[in-house]
Amino acid sequence: MKEEFLAMSELPPAFAQDLSRWYADYRIPTPTTRYFISGSNKKILLEHDEDFCLAGDRAGCQQMNADAADLDMDAANYLEQTHHATNATAWMITGEDQRAWLRVRVSTCGDLLPCRIRLTRERVRIIIRRPPVVRRAHK
Repeated sequence: MKEEFLAMSELPPAFAQDLSRWYADYRIPTPTTRYFISGSNKKILLEHDEDFCLAGDRAGCQQMNADAADLDMDAANYLEQTHHATNATAWMITGEDQRAWLRVRVSTCGDLLPCRIRLTRERVRIIIRRPPVVRRAHK
């Protein structure tokens, strides 16, 4: 089975440093949604598994971790809905299952960011590992 995602920790540290420098040079917000285009011409998620609290400035780092987890969840949902197509331009549609999950996250974690980060990262793993949805033609 080909990978549907890649975690930043799986890449060489020099790549992460170059990417961070590129973000700074072009004023790209950190965190931001990240994709790679695979050799089979599919978009794959470059998941945020780095901990922003371990890097220098700790001010707002938990919020950055929470934002990164939310971005990854949105990207995983988008990739699932578009079958990882590189030319996908459809607007994301948040289904009832996603809204239900968000309600569970709020009732479980409230405003506790470490809890929210953990649950959201677990949700990303579920989304990116489940088998693709087969869409049937309507008759």
